[in-house]
Amino acid sequence: MAAAASMTVTSSERARAEAELRRMRGALAGWLRYRTLNDEVATGARPAKLPAQVAAVYVQTGRDAALERRMALRLHALLSEAMDAQQLPDPNRDGAAVALARIAVAGAVPSETAAPAAQGFIWLWPIAIVVGAVLFTLVAKIRSDADVLKERERIECIKVGACTDYGFWLKVGGIALVSYLAWEKFGLKEAVAGWRRR
Repeated sequence: MAAAASMTVTSSERARAEAELRRMRGALAGWLRYRTLNDEVATGARPAKLPAQVAAVYVQTGRDAALERRMALRLHALLSEAMDAQQLPDPNRDGAAVALARIAVAGAVPSETAAPAAQGFIWLWPIAIVVGAVLFTLVAKIRSDADVLKERERIECIKVGACTDYGFWLKVGGIALVSYLAWEKFGLKEAVAGWRRR
């Protein structure tokens, strides 16, 4: 980190680093939100259309343990650059991806007394200065993994009935709108009426 102090960083580099970190943290937060919902359904803490025992099977079979482990290893490597690695969870243990993602989103190890919101991006800023392109590659990979895991958890959440498939309803709404426009504005109504008269 001593090298970090001697390097100058432009405002555009800083803005890029902050944007990358913001996107990564957003992806992790989204994944954690759906994962927590599914865990609550699986334990019976949240009502859903399926019984908790059945939901638990759906949730567990829908998870990708290998992908979660890979993300845990990447998060551990990233966080170890800015935090004491001994305070971080072992990336090889069960649930490490969740624990490390929570630390990355909060910006602090749970035992730390500093307010996570106040730290913002400060916890990763030394990495942005020191590692540059390596940081962006690692952050992008973590974000990509989190996006894949989030989508899988979202699909399982819909299957067990704890979430609504807004995408489906948006498609239905889009089809209804196009149908209305074709019927009323583009002459389909008159064409059908003329065809019936014949």
